[in-house]
Amino acid sequence: MQKLMTQLQDLLDKGFICPSISPWGAPVLFVKKKDGSFRMCIDYRELNKVTIMPFGLTNAPAAFMVLMNREKLYAKFSKCVFWLRVQFLGHVVNSSGISVDPSKVETVMKWSPPKTRKGFDVIWVIVDRLTKSAHFLPIRESYSSDKMAEIYEELGTKLLLSTSYHSQTDGLSERIIQTLEDMLRACIIDFGGSWDDYLPLADFSYNNSYHSSIGMPPYEMFYGRKCQTPVCWGEVGQ
Repeated sequence: MQKLMTQLQDLLDKGFICPSISPWGAPVLFVKKKDGSFRMCIDYRELNKVTIMPFGLTNAPAAFMVLMNREKLYAKFSKCVFWLRVQFLGHVVNSSGISVDPSKVETVMKWSPPKTRKGFDVIWVIVDRLTKSAHFLPIRESYSSDKMAEIYEELGTKLLLSTSYHSQTDGLSERIIQTLEDMLRACIIDFGGSWDDYLPLADFSYNNSYHSSIGMPPYEMFYGRKCQTPVCWGEVGQ
């Protein structure tokens, strides 16, 4: 109980939960983690069985309506935006059904084309499955396979083909691409310009960051230590 109260108080202080006087409850158990601490787990399975979405627990919506009617408390729908139009996850829910939020459509239509000043419109992401390193190359969608091979050879890399299928590779690539999108978006918002201006920065930042799967940054695996930019050099001769 002491551990439970400690964790609940922490969640209350962070604003993740709030006090409730509901007669309904769910069992709580603690699972020991690798570091010796305990993770609080709540079993909602039985509670979910008596829950009617989206209104709440069984008979609770009906009891609420009876109470409102008895006290003669009525809602004027012309003043209740919730009942008329609800925005949820980029969609609008109203009496006509579910549709895409028009404001989201307008935002997409106003997006500037990804063509850069230098004519690049695609980012080629090359991932090394062993070291988890990645290279981000600005290219054009119209490049031929010969042009792609030429760019690849300029990196000084060798292509080792494999017939085995590695499903985890696809997940790794997706995470890297998402990380790259976030970095480029942040750079453009803060500094402006084209995304190809920041690819070298994103390349260095990604490969010089810690990766839990290898226990170090990819650059450290290559060079024996983390790389440093000129603004981070601490000693003469580095």
